[in-house]
Amino acid sequence: MGFAAIFVLGRAGEPVRPLLLARKEKLPVPAMFGIFFLERLCDFAAAAAIACLSLLVFPNLLSNAGADMNWVNAAPRHGAWVLLAMLCGLITVLVYYRVHGAGAVDRSLERWHHAGGMRGRFASVIAGMSEGLQAIRTPRDLWDAIFYTAAHWTLAVLIFLWVAKAFGDSFVHSDMNFAGAMLILAVTLVGSVLQLPGVGGGAQIASFIGLTKIFGIDPEPAAAIAVMLWITTFAGCTLLGIPLLIHQGMSFGELRKLAQAEAKAEEVGEHIGINGTNKISIPKGDFRTRQPGDAPK
Repeated sequence: MGFAAIFVLGRAGEPVRPLLLARKEKLPVPAMFGIFFLERLCDFAAAAAIACLSLLVFPNLLSNAGADMNWVNAAPRHGAWVLLAMLCGLITVLVYYRVHGAGAVDRSLERWHHAGGMRGRFASVIAGMSEGLQAIRTPRDLWDAIFYTAAHWTLAVLIFLWVAKAFGDSFVHSDMNFAGAMLILAVTLVGSVLQLPGVGGGAQIASFIGLTKIFGIDPEPAAAIAVMLWITTFAGCTLLGIPLLIHQGMSFGELRKLAQAEAKAEEVGEHIGINGTNKISIPKGDFRTRQPGDAPK
């Protein structure tokens, strides 16, 4: 349902997913935004790992897949080393923050939570990061997160590979392999940052550029492959997501209202409240927000 909301509303619908989870599971809204942040962190780490593996570990396989090795050996490959260093640095900072620094940072940002504007939003982001990181309490939790993230994105790479191969040698003039699909997925993830309501946009364009510029596929089949990848991996969620939203009594107007209300609440470093079983209630005075110093839920 959450991804269907993103499909309908674009990136403005991103907050809908944690809000729906909070209502469905009867959990605090800030905790769900913390989990949302943790999920995004895992996705970013996976995207960085996919790009680094394809460019640094499997360059020979990229050559077998028909990739332009001049492109691979130029700036993108050097950029992969920078990306790998950034990823390692980010992980180190987050581990230290999770173990030692979360409480001190939260206390130092206490005033910012009520300041509004950019400072309130920044404090809200940091609070959400703290909530999400607190979900990883044991080494088993960490390994579970790594395993499920790897399984999810391995399946995504396989889908990219199978869709490309489904067009046949007459369209894809190369022996596309797993490493090549990894690189196309990494490029597509960069473009997916720009998500227009109902039509996508950035993901298809990035896939098209990757297929034509890196793998030398003709524009017509590259456009068809890019659209099919978008339909299969993203638009397909609406086949179940929209009926489930309707079953839950949700309309697109309510989803838009929910996203707009959350955006306004974020301006002052808060989150909106969710009440009711089938309808969304957005009260003015009883937002369920995370207060500075609250213990992680």
